[in-house]
Amino acid sequence: MAHDAFRLIPLSGHDRGLYETLHRSFPRDMVTKARLLGVFRDIYGLECGADLDKPKRLLLKQLERLHYWCENSTSKIPTSHSMSTLVLNWRRLLCAFRALRYPAQSEEDLFRWCFLVFSSSGYLDESPQATISRQQLYEIFNMLSPNHACSRILNQRIAQADNLLPVSVLVRDTIRFQHMQSLMAQPPLQELFAPASKATHFFHELTSPCIREYLYLARKDAQDKATCQRFLLQYKRRSLRKCMREWLLYVDARHRARQTAIRCLLHLSTYKQANAFENLKEHALQDVAASEIQRVYRGLRGRKLFVSVLATYEAAVSIQRIYRQRGDFLKYLKRLQMQSRFAIKIQRVFRGWRGRVLARKVLLAYFQAEMAKIQADRAAFYATIRDHAARQLQRFCRKCHRHVQEKKADDNSRENRRVELEMQALLDAASRQKQDHKRAVTEYYDTLREQTHAAEARRKIDDKEKQKVTLRRRRREWEEIFRQRDEKAAAKAREKAEKWTQFQADWSTKVESRANLVRAQLQELLLRPTSKEQDAIKADLERRTTQHFKAQR
Repeated sequence: MAHDAFRLIPLSGHDRGLYETLHRSFPRDMVTKARLLGVFRDIYGLECGADLDKPKRLLLKQLERLHYWCENSTSKIPTSHSMSTLVLNWRRLLCAFRALRYPAQSEEDLFRWCFLVFSSSGYLDESPQATISRQQLYEIFNMLSPNHACSRILNQRIAQADNLLPVSVLVRDTIRFQHMQSLMAQPPLQELFAPASKATHFFHELTSPCIREYLYLARKDAQDKATCQRFLLQYKRRSLRKCMREWLLYVDARHRARQTAIRCLLHLSTYKQANAFENLKEHALQDVAASEIQRVYRGLRGRKLFVSVLATYEAAVSIQRIYRQRGDFLKYLKRLQMQSRFAIKIQRVFRGWRGRVLARKVLLAYFQAEMAKIQADRAAFYATIRDHAARQLQRFCRKCHRHVQEKKADDNSRENRRVELEMQALLDAASRQKQDHKRAVTEYYDTLREQTHAAEARRKIDDKEKQKVTLRRRRREWEEIFRQRDEKAAAKAREKAEKWTQFQADWSTKVESRANLVRAQLQELLLRPTSKEQDAIKADLERRTTQHFKAQR
């Protein structure tokens, strides 16, 4: 229908437009397949006996292969002999044509045009007093639904949006476009019409399998790239952690070796001081008085106490240095993580922009090609219409000539004319009787349909109220579950804080006990009396300390 051969037949706004012609042809929205194909053949000049060009043959094939029909029989098995049981809503089909012919228009413009199609009669009336029914509202939103799952999602979104309104729209008998706009302004439907990419919305993705497949592949590619980047970052982070762990082990080993060497030198210097003191003691016993010996002994004891206090201070300083080195390393890891995160964010933004640019170029090229095809189809359609008009004029002239000849023949036979008039009167009476019977049957079924629609509306309102009650009950249950979860989390946090306080107290006690033990051992070693066996032990200790220090260097 977008070919240049059919450009003289617009969708609406003209006496020969598609909407105006279909409205004149069908008194109701639901039509059978045979009637719809017959009307389309007459509109587009698709006569069976005539020679058709390629655009008309393609259009005729597409119309015959339409499969979006509703079954209207008890057998539920459409065959070639029961094609009259297939029916279709021609207004909904016209809305689908509008969406396919103008793919770049917004959802609000499309739904406004569809609202005019369902609310107008004969021509599109943009009056603010125009109204539609609730069933027609659902048909407008589901005009492009390819399957039942898509229709179910759209209907659920409509119900959720209606629950958020202060005054329900779906309970109204007549719905205006302002009500429809307020329904579309709610978050459930706004999220549905929100942009999913640079050129498409979630509504396009939901109603078009091609767009959905393309966006799925693009998102899967982006997700795979993000997964690879995450794995690479994890590998780098693990490698860095391993290197830092080796570095910490190396630094810790050097620190322990340095501390061992310092302790050995301290013990060696203490031993030499003690040996010198013993030599000085022997010399004092020989040369100086007892008072001088006591003064020297008291000075040595004071120096020993000072050395013990100094060792305790150095142990505390070492523990503080280890803790501060770990804090510096954690700060370095955090700064490195922030730098990696900003780099990943910049790469993601750049790659997403580049993909959107490529997708926009492909979509613009496709739209330009489709518009060129539409212009070509319209040009061919104008030429076809001119030829069809010429053939209709010739046919009309031949018909008039044939009618004149028949009239002359009828004038020659008055008896035949009288019989013909009697037969025509009988046919008119039968036609009037048939029309009266059809009108009575139609009124009866219209009344029955209105009663059925009223019962269905009441049932839907009851179901909606039941759904609201169920939602409130579930909301209360979820609030109770969340409250219990918060209480459990608070209890775990308190237990964790108590364990951490106990651990700090135990650690402080352990460090203090170790420092007291080292101080006691040093005092015991320094205050031990001198003997030959002790000299041998001290000499052996000095030799092993020297060898260990050389090995560590």
